[in-house]
Amino acid sequence: MSVQVAPLGSIRITQHLDFEGTIELDGREQLGFSPRYPALVQLHEEMPAQDVPLHWHKGAEMLYARQGRLRVFVDGRSVTIEEGQFCLISPNARHAIHPMPRSTGQSVLSVTFDDRQIARLAPGLHDRCLKQGVPIGRGTAWPDADLELICEDLIVSLADDTSELRFIRAARLVFQLLEHIYTHYASESCELSAAAGSDAVDERIKPMVDFFDHNYASGVTVTQAAKEFGYSPEYFSRLFSKHAGMSPERYLTELRLQHAVDVLVSSRVSCSQIAQDSGFRSARAFSTAFFKRYGMMPSVFRRANHERLQEID
Repeated sequence: MSVQVAPLGSIRITQHLDFEGTIELDGREQLGFSPRYPALVQLHEEMPAQDVPLHWHKGAEMLYARQGRLRVFVDGRSVTIEEGQFCLISPNARHAIHPMPRSTGQSVLSVTFDDRQIARLAPGLHDRCLKQGVPIGRGTAWPDADLELICEDLIVSLADDTSELRFIRAARLVFQLLEHIYTHYASESCELSAAAGSDAVDERIKPMVDFFDHNYASGVTVTQAAKEFGYSPEYFSRLFSKHAGMSPERYLTELRLQHAVDVLVSSRVSCSQIAQDSGFRSARAFSTAFFKRYGMMPSVFRRANHERLQEID
């Protein structure tokens, strides 16, 4: 496993990144943080634009569509971020990013906070959920000129390689960004707090969550999982539901749907094959679960999102 190490000052990404080298089998992205700064700051300008596959990390993330648009899938939801808008992603939330650049290029700012540094600075803050998966900024219900100004100042500060103070200024702006986001957009709980990284749930069921994260695609059932841990299916379900905030059946379905959504919009693999690869017992079971969750059939969802992804401003 290789880890990207991108110091705060090295923000411009002009070549494709090797996500196979940073995203583990359970979807966790391993990032290299500088010990001097509380975040990893990257400005994506690579062309052609690069999709970021489904993944999660322990720190919160902010995306700023500076030039071009973004299609973001976060915890099973899909949202389009227009140019000049922002999207927040909570700690441990599973998400995928599909850029929709202009014909002249893209400019997308990504700021991923280091959960360990945040935990040391403000215990209890690092795993707070954010107002995620909704557009913020220009033309939305949450216009935020201050957030845009902080981000633009951050980019300008890091680009000014003539100043010895640029990293100090950038660090100040990162902390300002952190304060702004958690002051205005933090919430007390996540709807699917257990449906992401295993560190988001009670210690007693972490092994169960890990087991599901690694085996959902094989079609594993709750009965099989209960047997793996030496419990009856009834006791296993009660224990999991109590500490995860949802039933194990729902958790498995969420994992499978999140995987299916990512494949639907990023490939031409047949829906029946996606159902099999995602761990559903049949294509019909996949379609039923998908319709219940998203209100449309998988093929309709794919067609709609492929059309949006092909749009160029």
